[in-house]
Amino acid sequence: MAAGTYKSGVEIIVTYQAVNVATGKTITMSVYDEAHALDAGQSGAMAEIGATGRYWKAFTPDAEGEWIIVITNTTDGGGEVVKAYAVAGHDVDEIGDDVAAIKAVTDVESGVKAVADAIQAKTDLIGASVAPAGEYDTEMAYVTEAVATEAKQDIIDTNVDTIVSDTGATGGIRGADSDSLKTLSDQIDAISAPAMVG
Repeated sequence: MAAGTYKSGVEIIVTYQAVNVATGKTITMSVYDEAHALDAGQSGAMAEIGATGRYWKAFTPDAEGEWIIVITNTTDGGGEVVKAYAVAGHDVDEIGDDVAAIKAVTDVESGVKAVADAIQAKTDLIGASVAPAGEYDTEMAYVTEAVATEAKQDIIDTNVDTIVSDTGATGGIRGADSDSLKTLSDQIDAISAPAMVG
């Protein structure tokens, strides 16, 4: 059974714990590739970590498949330890990074969709009256009345301009028969004055 999933081309460190944490032992490691052929170039003695009775050696698989490591205590003989490594085009860390990247993209897409939905909710209101009922009718009536008043004022202004010919001291306002105000006033005074008895 594979001890883990490892990536082709990436170094793998193999460790071994000697019985009774025995130090100073000669421990060798034989590397068998995915075709179960001995890779003599990567096989050899394992180095002890200080005087701990723990040994290590690294190898680098160059093809996908199951690589087998056989560890032997050549000093004491006896049983051998066999480890298997499933080598692929990726490793667990790389898969985790990819999953995290996909999740990040998914989170961004979810955020964008939420914003888009909010915008859609706003644009759905366009075309629908968002003013209180009758408000537009009231405003339109006010505008229509103001326009009509302005038109009447224009007519008055035109008539006044026609009637008033000047603003001199004697007055220039004239009646329909072209009499000035002064002439009309004199005529009124003559009618109103009592007749002279001679």
